[in-house]
Amino acid sequence: MQWLCDWFWHLVLKTTNCCRYGVPRLCGQFRHLVFKFAKLCQSGIQTLYGLPADVIAANQDWSYKVIGIKSNQKDGTATGSFLLTIARNSLTKRIEHLENVLNDLKKSHLLNQQSSSSQIPNRDSNKERSSRQEGIEYLYRSIERKVFGRDKEREKIISMLRRGPGPDTLSSSTSKHYSVIGIYGIAGSGKSTLAQYVCDYEKAEGQHFDPVMFIHVSETFRVDKIFRDMLREIRKDRQSDSNDVKGKRFLLVLDDLWVSDENKEERAILLGVLVAGQNGSRILVTAQKKDAAAALGAQEQIPIPDMEEEQYFSMFMHYALEGTRSDNGRFIAIGRKIAKKPGRSPIAAITVAARLQSNNSIDFWETTGNLDMLNETMGALWWSYQQLGVDIRRCFAYCSTFPKGYRLLRDELVRIWIAQGFVNTRMNATEQLEDIGLRYLNELLTFSFLQVERTIFGTETEAFTIHDLLHELAERVCGTECFRIVSNALPKDIPQEVRHLFVGIGTDNRAVITKKILDLVNPRTLIIDEEYSENKRKLFAAQDAEELDHTLINEKLFDRMFKSLRKLRVLIFKTKYYHEKVLSVPSSIDQMKHLRYLNFHMDCSHRSVGLIFPSTFGKLYHMQSIYAEKVSCAEDITKNLTSLRHSSSSSMGFANIGRLTSLQSLGYFQVKKEQGYELKQLKHLNNLRGMLVIDGLGIVRSKEEALEAHLAGKKRLRKLELSFCVRQVGDPNAVAEMLNLLLPPEDPGKSSRSTNRDKGTRYHGWMMGGQTPDAAAEVLEGLCPPKDLVALTINRYKGSRYPSWMLSHHNPDALKHLQQLKLHNCSPLEYFPGDIELFSCLRELQVSLCNWDSLPENMELLVSLQSVLIMRCDKMERLPTLPRSLVKIEIHGCRVLSRTCQVEGHENWQKIQHVPERNISPRRACRN
Repeated sequence: MQWLCDWFWHLVLKTTNCCRYGVPRLCGQFRHLVFKFAKLCQSGIQTLYGLPADVIAANQDWSYKVIGIKSNQKDGTATGSFLLTIARNSLTKRIEHLENVLNDLKKSHLLNQQSSSSQIPNRDSNKERSSRQEGIEYLYRSIERKVFGRDKEREKIISMLRRGPGPDTLSSSTSKHYSVIGIYGIAGSGKSTLAQYVCDYEKAEGQHFDPVMFIHVSETFRVDKIFRDMLREIRKDRQSDSNDVKGKRFLLVLDDLWVSDENKEERAILLGVLVAGQNGSRILVTAQKKDAAAALGAQEQIPIPDMEEEQYFSMFMHYALEGTRSDNGRFIAIGRKIAKKPGRSPIAAITVAARLQSNNSIDFWETTGNLDMLNETMGALWWSYQQLGVDIRRCFAYCSTFPKGYRLLRDELVRIWIAQGFVNTRMNATEQLEDIGLRYLNELLTFSFLQVERTIFGTETEAFTIHDLLHELAERVCGTECFRIVSNALPKDIPQEVRHLFVGIGTDNRAVITKKILDLVNPRTLIIDEEYSENKRKLFAAQDAEELDHTLINEKLFDRMFKSLRKLRVLIFKTKYYHEKVLSVPSSIDQMKHLRYLNFHMDCSHRSVGLIFPSTFGKLYHMQSIYAEKVSCAEDITKNLTSLRHSSSSSMGFANIGRLTSLQSLGYFQVKKEQGYELKQLKHLNNLRGMLVIDGLGIVRSKEEALEAHLAGKKRLRKLELSFCVRQVGDPNAVAEMLNLLLPPEDPGKSSRSTNRDKGTRYHGWMMGGQTPDAAAEVLEGLCPPKDLVALTINRYKGSRYPSWMLSHHNPDALKHLQQLKLHNCSPLEYFPGDIELFSCLRELQVSLCNWDSLPENMELLVSLQSVLIMRCDKMERLPTLPRSLVKIEIHGCRVLSRTCQVEGHENWQKIQHVPERNISPRRACRN
């Protein structure tokens, strides 16, 4: 049924807009055909969403309120539901009639007209996007949005935050060191934006609070998630030098807080931790209801006021015009008319204005200005949603599967869309699905249906959230297709026809939930996230078989699930409460013939769980993505997994991965001596993109063997790590290092250049039968990466020289776009090439555990270098002249440098004085 709805919806939008703009004489005929279809769809249970409201209203003389855009006076929003439904029991006969309707439409030249609905532009789809273009898009998404009309409110809140006792005020042992202030108002009124505006000021200008933390809470209050986000915010803040709030005057924003009896104890735990802060600390709460902040003890609360009319108009026109038109007079006049409609809702203004900005037709603006649908907030959002392309609408609606406030990872979300069949290549059959999916996501970002999550730390993976009002819109669009269980309440009404189910619970009612899951008829998505629970204190360690039966992640349940839910396309398990070292996947997994996306995220007790697949896993011919920390299989199963596109395992235990020519992300590959794990397995995997780690290069013997990897042909690789470790018993380099530890310590009074330890008595891996320095140099020369690489890491390289593709501009594959270089336990790099093109883009250099006397002498040539890290390099005694572009230098755990760089007047101290940010310590730094 879903495909029929989407097909007809696409047809309606394509032809309706043609009727509106340029073919008026066919409008009547087309509307007659539309309602021939509508008449067929007046009974049954399946909602047909997406039929344009104005088409229905024009033919049956309904107002928008009658067909589903109703005012809700309680919260100022609007609800939308369309009344056309279709009965499945008579679907076959109706399809036959619909085919006749479609044939009539095909005869019309309407189908050859361009739709005014959103289309995804095909930007050089036959050409690969350069790293520069990808960087531009990332930076565009990172631009801070301008805040309108909230300066007075910001100043008022800042004044309230700083009022009261200061850090030196004496207090009793029972008094709180913090106070709570609340901001409340309906969804979409700008509470979060105002709170973030306050945070940005305090971080950039205020210097009154340290640390400043912004945490999105949403409906599911999870104290463990709040603590993790607090730690991430503390570490992200450069002003902070510790990982806690003890003794600090902090500002904590709890955004979109909801309270209930179930999270009462967890709120007490949070507040109990925060008493460790310094007097004058503050908690700023945003919520839809006043009692949320009151539950945390707020004594002062302010309602979020509506924006003033002119300020709202300025914001609206900022997003509608953005300086793209030279003749703005007519657009401004129409824009003022439109801006008066959405009830001064900021989110409605932004989404509508962004759509207007994408269409410079004055006719489009005038038509939009006459729509009564825009008079309500939800109606305006619904109109914006209608302007999206049909495939993008499906992708957005699917996001309602996840709870409000859930952090959606970019690559994971796109690959789930692909697994569900929402992403298609009808516009260009040669383009990669992932590229099309990313364009879908970028369009949702452009029109604010997704928002960039601002608290990502420790990862380069982008994440997004959905505004609560837009999440509500997605829920209404999907109806019963998407369902969520996010509390310990008994789920009495899981719809039998649900397609996409999210289960995020504690221990209560597990048996009931398990039965309901297994009784589902046609689920396409099942996500069990035991990390997403309102009451995780009750999660228990399964001690016996009886308890194990009641957990949602165990082998017995998997076996039953694989046999019952055979139509699943997406299966995700996330938990930290699985207490075994390995999980053996039942052989019945071969029953899930349609499975395309499998994710086992089981990071339990600070250790990863190994996943052992049965031989029957090789029968899942449609499998596209596998996510697990450690994956292995006793048998060769890659022969039939030709559709596999992504694997994120840090220990991929599949032999003969060279057969998987569709692979785009591999993550990690370990070279072994066993057959099926040779370096040549990478030869034909030229679709690889993103990051690749190659380990075990210490056993590669020649340049010819290295060339078989054909790394230069993997044009879309952007990050590469080459590790010369040999992770096997008897590793020559490991043996040599152990012997070196037995040598007497170096005399600190002697120069490191004159010690016998370095010249004659130090052991090397090649002495134990490993690679010689010349052999290692030849191997690295043969591992030439693609020339558009932006990040390179080399580990445990002991070669006699560095390769020409790093140091010679005469090499056609020389790295001219490299931005990050990390060398860990490597041979000395004596110089950077004098050619200004090479390393001209280098922004970050890290050197750790390297037995070097100094950094390269001509460092001043690196005119783009901004950050340098030197860690645990005990032989390094002096710094070269550093480039003036440097803004940050870190030196940790270096016996000589860590001391001399802090001695005023010393040569090394003088060479870093122009660097604004200096972080120097005798201890090893904690790198994330």
